[in-house]
Amino acid sequence: METHVAQAGLRDQLELLTDLLVDHGTGAFITLDEIHQNQITEFRALAATIQHGFREGRELALVGAGLAASVSDVVNDDVLTFLRRAERHTLGSVPRSDVERGFREPIEAAGRTIGDDALRFMVEATGGYTFLLQLVGRRVLQPGRRSTV
Repeated sequence: METHVAQAGLRDQLELLTDLLVDHGTGAFITLDEIHQNQITEFRALAATIQHGFREGRELALVGAGLAASVSDVVNDDVLTFLRRAERHTLGSVPRSDVERGFREPIEAAGRTIGDDALRFMVEATGGYTFLLQLVGRRVLQPGRRSTV
């Protein structure tokens, strides 16, 4: 006799999670990064589950991030129409002082040093653009790099 183990789907798991969390006065906070049209099938499944949770009054929130054009493609999808009511925020440039601190602190926390000229070059290279901050920071902090930047 063959036995089958029932596996809870995303909807069941989210319902169980929010049922547990409500007893603690809180809910689920779901975040997605790099939203893109290439994952539309998966995003539709997630969005349908979340929308069902909203209709049931479950305490949950969805926050997604991606490039503006990619987010627009997903929001304007024929199936995901409820996302059109979502509140949207556009991130501007990160102030220079925050970029400097954002590079210097993790470099020094990793036991490395950075010269003023190198830091200035990194800051200027990003133009305050968040994706470039991630890219430059990751490249500089890759294992195997010199201890001085």
